[in-house]
Amino acid sequence: MNEVLEITTLTGKECLTTRSLWEQVFCEDSKKFLDYYYTWKAEDNIGYVIGKEPYKAMMFRTPYEIQIGDRKRSLSYLVAVATGKEFRHKGYMTALLQKAFACMYREKNPFTYLMPADPAIYQPFDFSFIYERQLWTLDREWIEALEDLWGKENGAAEEELQAAEYTGSCPELVRQWEEKTGYCLRSLRQGYGEEEKSEIVKKMADFANGWLAEKYEIYAVRSEEYYLRQLQELISQNGDIFIAEKNGEIQGILLYGREEEDLNLQEVMENREGLFSFLETQKEKEPVIMARIIHLEEMLKLVRSRERKTLLLEVEDPLLPQNDGIYRVEMTPEGSTVTKLKEYREAEKFYHIGDLAPQLLKNVFLNEIV
Repeated sequence: MNEVLEITTLTGKECLTTRSLWEQVFCEDSKKFLDYYYTWKAEDNIGYVIGKEPYKAMMFRTPYEIQIGDRKRSLSYLVAVATGKEFRHKGYMTALLQKAFACMYREKNPFTYLMPADPAIYQPFDFSFIYERQLWTLDREWIEALEDLWGKENGAAEEELQAAEYTGSCPELVRQWEEKTGYCLRSLRQGYGEEEKSEIVKKMADFANGWLAEKYEIYAVRSEEYYLRQLQELISQNGDIFIAEKNGEIQGILLYGREEEDLNLQEVMENREGLFSFLETQKEKEPVIMARIIHLEEMLKLVRSRERKTLLLEVEDPLLPQNDGIYRVEMTPEGSTVTKLKEYREAEKFYHIGDLAPQLLKNVFLNEIV
């Protein structure tokens, strides 16, 4: 007899009750990181769980404001898809994803996205890679110099360091770089007082949104809160945010975390290529973000074309059959008018829903971690 699965939706503080299952399944995550997550992020999620505490399985939908062309949409980043060891291979993950898909469809979300631990897990659910992250390397001397810049050389304990005043010291490598470029390199973690930090994160958001808008069609919108949370996440990963300034104006932003000897340069934005000359850009990129179309009609409305044209598409979606059908898409530079046809007509192109995300989600910058 098949088990009838009862899925409970969690919001706000209810999401804090999932920590024990997270600790059990994602044992590689440090206590420091989980303290950050369950202090700063968990309460903003929509959670889905099976069973009673400590729960058999769970999943979070984390909201992000996403810029898509000239429009903004609040979409969900899926994270913490987890099943307790003794409850695996019972269809719990499938049930949670289907629940989330159905909820997001009702909300008319064009798509959802995630960072997979293993892509093979999500491919059967029609997720496809849409974003590759640039990779950089940084030599050990520069890692030490950056850490010295925010006071690591004082030997302060971690909790003392977070509250410490900026030492004002400048390692030789950083000093040479500043002399050569004419820029000042400062740590968001330690380089600003509280009032100054409030002002600088406003400038960071403006700089980042301008930088992203010039280069990408789809990206997560930056805000003051976004960077303050991002800083807390990076602190939990022994990292920081560095800002290159000139005459009080931001010229570049660099985000990194570090687990023991492994440095993770998560994001680099520069007003000119090679500003952070101490970074070595690798030739290869790393596929990191997968997406799935949720409400196809809403997604198609966002498609733009330089030339006006009409296309007839037939789409099949086994998990969201509401998307099945034939669509007439009249594309313009501003967006598309979409009509789902009631009568059958032979379409010009046939797509399985899993093939559409890479086709429709191009020129993307979605570098979210959690």
